[in-house]
Amino acid sequence: MVAIQTNLPVLSLTLTNANQGVGLVLSWNSNAATFTYQNTTLGTQTCLSGCDTWSYALFQRTPRISATNITFLPATNSTGQLTLSMCKLLDMSWKCSRTVLSQKINTESVQTAQIVFRNKQ
Repeated sequence: MVAIQTNLPVLSLTLTNANQGVGLVLSWNSNAATFTYQNTTLGTQTCLSGCDTWSYALFQRTPRISATNITFLPATNSTGQLTLSMCKLLDMSWKCSRTVLSQKINTESVQTAQIVFRNKQ
């Protein structure tokens, strides 16, 4: 994780694989309602259209385990400031819809994905 953009209308995450020299950008354009994936070697691909919401949270890999739940610590330093270098888990959520017979209809409930970043040793 090398950069984030948190100002609407475009939210984005910039990731890199320094070993392979490949960068990628995940971005959501709230005006266009699209979620795209841009790879420095392959170009840009629209992954979702009609994407009404997309959000993300950055976490450390260390879980907090209780009797009923597993949660992750935010990727923040001791003062509560987001620290990209501490991010080892990316949690993304999105919701899409379509217009059918002039009515906006959800095509799915909220979807989520968790991506764990690992360093090859």
